[in-house]
Amino acid sequence: MKRKKTVPAEVVPKPVNDAAPVPEKDHPLYDRLFVVGFAVLLFFAMTVQTVPMSLILAAVALALSFGRGGYARFRGRLGIPVLGFLAFLILCGAASLYTSFGAYAYGEYAKLLASGALGLLLLARGREQNAGGLLFGFSAVCGVIGLLCIDAGCRGPLFRGFASFMEGLGDAAYQSLDQATYTGARFDGIYNDANLTGSLMALAVLVGLYLIRTGRKPWERFAACFLTGLSAVAFFTAMSRGAILCFGATVLCYLLFVGKGQRGQLFLLLFFTALSMGAFGLLSMTLLSSGSVLGTLAALPCGLVLWGLYEGLGQKAAEVLNGHPRLIAGIATGLVVLCAAGTVAAFTLTEPFVCTEENVLYRGADVTSGETYTITGDWDNGDEITLMAYGSTQAQEMENRTETYYSGPLSEASFTVPEGITRVLFQFRGPEGTQIRSLSLSDGTKIPTSYTLLPENLVSRFQKNLFQDRSFLLRVQYLKDGWTLFTQSPLTGHGLGATEGLLTSVQPFFYQSLYLHNHILQVMDETGLLGLAAFLALMLGAAWLLVRRLRTQQDGMAAVLLACWVMMNLHGLMEISFSVRMFQCAAFFLVLMSVVSCGEPAEGRSGVRILRVVGTLAAALWLVVSFAMLLGSQMAQAQFRDFDTTDMTRSEFLDSMEKLDRMDAYTDQDYKVNRMVNALQEGGSLNLGVASRCARELRETGDFDACYKVAAYYYLPLQDLSGFFEIMQEGLAQERSNADAWNSAFDLYGQAFAQLDESQMDAFVAGVLATMEQMEQANEYLLVPVALDEANQALADSVTTVETEDLDASAAYALLSAVFAGQQE
Repeated sequence: MKRKKTVPAEVVPKPVNDAAPVPEKDHPLYDRLFVVGFAVLLFFAMTVQTVPMSLILAAVALALSFGRGGYARFRGRLGIPVLGFLAFLILCGAASLYTSFGAYAYGEYAKLLASGALGLLLLARGREQNAGGLLFGFSAVCGVIGLLCIDAGCRGPLFRGFASFMEGLGDAAYQSLDQATYTGARFDGIYNDANLTGSLMALAVLVGLYLIRTGRKPWERFAACFLTGLSAVAFFTAMSRGAILCFGATVLCYLLFVGKGQRGQLFLLLFFTALSMGAFGLLSMTLLSSGSVLGTLAALPCGLVLWGLYEGLGQKAAEVLNGHPRLIAGIATGLVVLCAAGTVAAFTLTEPFVCTEENVLYRGADVTSGETYTITGDWDNGDEITLMAYGSTQAQEMENRTETYYSGPLSEASFTVPEGITRVLFQFRGPEGTQIRSLSLSDGTKIPTSYTLLPENLVSRFQKNLFQDRSFLLRVQYLKDGWTLFTQSPLTGHGLGATEGLLTSVQPFFYQSLYLHNHILQVMDETGLLGLAAFLALMLGAAWLLVRRLRTQQDGMAAVLLACWVMMNLHGLMEISFSVRMFQCAAFFLVLMSVVSCGEPAEGRSGVRILRVVGTLAAALWLVVSFAMLLGSQMAQAQFRDFDTTDMTRSEFLDSMEKLDRMDAYTDQDYKVNRMVNALQEGGSLNLGVASRCARELRETGDFDACYKVAAYYYLPLQDLSGFFEIMQEGLAQERSNADAWNSAFDLYGQAFAQLDESQMDAFVAGVLATMEQMEQANEYLLVPVALDEANQALADSVTTVETEDLDASAAYALLSAVFAGQQE
């Protein structure tokens, strides 16, 4: 840890990164307790992803920030990044209230409370003197999480114990993970998403590199190497292409940031890290893919080898390299050439593929549209080996559909490539022990068999074209749909969690996504330009602090924090990382560490002093109000789940629902629906007013579920068919691309018909026809038209018959009755 130079007793040291007039002194015990305690809080914030844990973190942050030192330090840090952070928290809090999707906002705001509380605690109690220890705590937390992610790949004892422990703390999500958490030749980790695992572990590796380089004692460097090795193997086994690309770009930036005198040492450390990560990552991935717990054990030596290489060769070699840029460039060029040659060899050297019951040879090849291909080669008994050749157009790929061009014996394989297809995928299967020695398409294109130097699960990640697979195409579509939503409410956005609810109203085909895979656009959609300004003030302000420090001095911590900034923001442009609690906690910690380590207090002018006081009160108020809102919602939901209506009058029930509605700022739909239904049944002008008000508030959300319930339980009992059909069409606009919603609406129309008589047929037929017209307009826009099921299509056809044949109300009622009677038989 850095310590301040001693000064004569009569000299008052100027506070660094803190508010005057609180002097900074060395408090070793305090430093250790805070560093350890903060690491523990960070671990639980990133793993126990529940609302109660968010409330605990908020309470702890508020309690530990009390005191003159904490508040004074926080006031001294109220520069642009901290003000942006605080404004972003407050704007998100407001957005969680004006959204039409309170249930979604409830979960999103709980994440923000956890990460925001940790960030405010760091600003109040973190000191530049313990910055190194805080980063070491972050590395330790990520190392443990990385080891758990690796062990989850084989459902090992560490992961099972962790999942049971988390379940005891109220988070049962880990117990419900798939048996292997292994998909598409990569390991998803404990968060069930390889991209998130890769992004977090990339940050951990960057921090680990800094800790290794700055460790003063051998045991410090050893611990840093060990933790970095765990994170590196977890990063490798995640095999996230986006995280790998962003990490590669970040490493180049890190070499630029670190300064001339340090590049040689960092370059060698990066090389040793890549060497050990590649070796033990491949070994771990191979073992994990077979379900062996040895895959977890294979990750442990990575850090040990890294430490041995760095201690034995790194530091001495760095002394030689530092100050010799041409030598560094020459070695770097040689290593690049060596890596390129190794890559070419890895993707060139092949051997026969030996079939087993589990193994499938999965390959892809570029083809020409409209051409017919056969397959030649050398294999054992082509009648027993089967081939499936398939592919997909861009639209099919986005919908996760494929079209099979050939399926049958390999010896008879022949297929014609449809128009628009430029790459075909192949799956070869055969009896146990059968060998496939060579494969070629009829145009001479070779299809590789087994790669000698690469595991099959790694090779399969590269069989699709990166810019034509579903992952890339969907991300492009997310950006288009997110921009459409932003243009509908650019200033304040649609509210927290609204993206998930509104995507179905603008998407050209039905897909389910909570987030847009671009955090800038996510912020714009949910909090508008106001939220974007606050978020950019945080991010760009933090970057400016780091750049300013690097311009004036060679600061290793500023360099690594700026590299982390590059990594998280690059990956945040293509991934949901910032919207996920575990990454949000890590990202805000690293961003705000720039304030702790590089910030300087503003001048003490009266306006600045007032701003400091207001900002500090706003931070405390945000914690208190957010705590109260989420706690009230949680208590109301618990009471509603355990609600007992025994011996309760309807009037008492209505009063109880009104009380719960006032308590819950987020998930109030159930209370309003129950109040609406029971008030309507109770009757009387006062109760009818209550029912009308609840119906209006639910309708104003535009949410399909809310509109459906108002239509079924308010307008239908009142026999108000005009309001019934109008509100259903308003709700369907929100779920435009979802065929299930349209079928649910027609199901309700069938239930409504049973409660009507002949005199209401004109209104009923007109309402159904209006919905059908709305569906036709939607299908003109959608790439994949919504379709009704058989029973609902029969209703639609019969209503069309009523219109085309101009049947009177009596004939229409008879026809529709016959249709529904036939469905019941």
